[in-house]
Amino acid sequence: MDYLKEALAEEAYTTEMYQRFHRFPEPSRHEVKTHRMIREALNAENIPFLAPAENITIAVVRGAKPGRVVGIRADTDALQVTEETELPYKSENPGLMHACGHDAHIAIGLTCAKLLSRATAELCGTVKVILVALLCVSVTVMVTSPAFVMVTMLPLRAAPSPLTSMVKPEMSLALTVSRQPCTGPR
Repeated sequence: MDYLKEALAEEAYTTEMYQRFHRFPEPSRHEVKTHRMIREALNAENIPFLAPAENITIAVVRGAKPGRVVGIRADTDALQVTEETELPYKSENPGLMHACGHDAHIAIGLTCAKLLSRATAELCGTVKVILVALLCVSVTVMVTSPAFVMVTMLPLRAAPSPLTSMVKPEMSLALTVSRQPCTGPR
């Protein structure tokens, strides 16, 4: 599969998901409607998922070949900020806004799950797209280059997490979204 070609072909889907989630932000640990919409999107693509809590969704894409378990992390919570734009898809929830890019995280996570689900015959191992609020896990970040960040997720000790037994990735990837262009080496 030519992943770049396939991803570019999904631009309209990714944009639609981004705008949908941008319109309906929810605060951290209260993203119940957000996760209903995530699950609807996964069901529409016949992508299996785990739902260990009403605000945690883990899309599970199993490859036909043996291999490692890789987690792709996408945050889902919004900020308590009033959106002052005239975008046609601006926040419909007063006092809440996806000003931090987590709407893009969700859209990209769903697009990754969709693309990977089409490539299961050539996929080795399992990919789990972990859609969860930023505050549900603690994160250790290792920056290996300006364009690549490896993240290890650990459940918060103060709040036992259902992620402990369900995810168990051997490697985790996360993303960040910025309006600033990448200025480092490629």
